[in-house]
Formats: sequence, structure tokens, C-alpha cells
Amino acid sequence: MIFNFYGAIIQHQDQPFSLSALCAMLSAFDVSAEAARVAISRMQRKGLLRSRRVGRNAYYYLSENGWQQIGRTETRSVYRPKAPQWDGRFQLVAYEIPENRRELRQQLTEKLRCAGLARVGSSLWASAWSLSEAIQQFLASAEISPFITSFSAEIQQDPRVFARRVWQLDMIEARHKSYLDKYRQATNAYLAAAHSDKPPSDIECFRNYFISLNDFIETMARQPPLPPELLPADWPAPAVQELYVAYRKLVHDGSDNFINTVHKPLELD
Repeated sequence: MIFNFYGAIIQHQDQPFSLSALCAMLSAFDVSAEAARVAISRMQRKGLLRSRRVGRNAYYYLSENGWQQIGRTETRSVYRPKAPQWDGRFQLVAYEIPENRRELRQQLTEKLRCAGLARVGSSLWASAWSLSEAIQQFLASAEISPFITSFSAEIQQDPRVFARRVWQLDMIEARHKSYLDKYRQATNAYLAAAHSDKPPSDIECFRNYFISLNDFIETMARQPPLPPELLPADWPAPAVQELYVAYRKLVHDGSDNFINTVHKPLELD
């Protein structure tokens, strides 16, 4: 959640949150001040936060590693680039790594999974797109290249059936629909409360804003990097995006009001 605070609120990499602001925002999620300090210290030890004292106050900046992590998350979910036209071919990576190099095999499979490839068989992975430069460099490294064969191929069966199976689209589609069900109900509940004698408070709007952001990121991060040609015609990801934007607008002003009460931007030197 702390990453989401920085990504959604902080406008400049050299702008921090005070310790008191972070604790106040986390308290909206029933996180005690002590637990908040432990989480912040853990992130600092991992090199994701750096601190600075101004007078008697402690301020925490997201490190370069932290911003890179936000960038990777946003690329996979919030700001996913538009897919180019598919050429009808799959890029395949096969490997034969000896059993005594198990750690190397695990490193390879994790790299391929993070790059959006799907496992076709025990030692075969597929991508609908050309492999990224980073993956190509990794596969060409002296340590891994002796065990790798990569090639391009056209599948003889319906490619949509193939994609549904290897990218586990049924499971991903179910998670997308679960998001839609949850936030359609949340939208109706907000509108009903807004027109009642007890409208949602600012802290409720803040909490719901960031819960919905977190749910959206987790939902869309599972969206496979596939062209529209390989997805079902009624694929729910666009509806998830549309509903997220609409719900965010409902709770945005109240959330901003709460943020402005606990967070005062530090004047840059």
C-alpha cells in the first residue's frame, strides 16, 4: 500500500512523505503506528526508501529502486501499452538444463514468467511477441545460452484455443469478472450513501480509493500480454478499466480532502 501512496500522490521523485503522514494514511487501513514504523523500516533496509530529518521531523523518499518497482507495476497494469498488430506467429523458448543446475533453471523460468511468456510444456515457453531486448540478452549470456533453443512458429490449431490453455485465460477471466462484481456493488453502495443523510466520509473515500487501486493493479497485472486476436471477443479487461476509472472519480474528491489534512508537501531546496 505504501508504494501506492507514492505512485498516486507524490508528483516529484524528490518529494517525500513525513513519518506522521505515512502513519496517518496507514491508520485508515487499521495499521497501528508501531506496525507502520516497522513496515517503513523494512522498506528502508531493502533500499526502497531513504530518509531525511528536517528539524524534529523525519521524511521518507522513495529510492530509485522504489520508483523503478512502481514503473514496472504500472507498465503491467495501469499504463499497459497498446498492443501492436500480431503477425500470427509465436516465439518459443526451449531449454535443457541439467538437474544439478536447478537454481539456474528456476532463474530462467522466473525471468520468462515475468516477461509474460507462458509455459507450454515442462521445458517449453511461448510468447505472442518478439522477445524483449532484456530477455534476449539474458538468453544470450554465456551461462544460459548453451542450454537454450529459441525459434518462431505458426501453430496448426486455433491459436485462440492454444492461448486460452497456456495463458490460463479462464482463470484470469474469472478474476476480472470478480472485480467487476465487487466494484459494481461498491459503486451502488457509494451512490446510495451519497444521497442519504450519512454520506461517505473523507477517510472512507481515501480508504476505498486505495483499496480499489490496489485491487485494480492486482487484477490487471494478471492480464496476459496477448493481442486482441488471441483473446475472447467479450474479454472483460476493458470493462474493468472503465469501471475502475468511474469508481475512482466517485471517491477522488473525498480522498484528496483526507490527504490534504495529513500530508503537507515539503518545500524543495
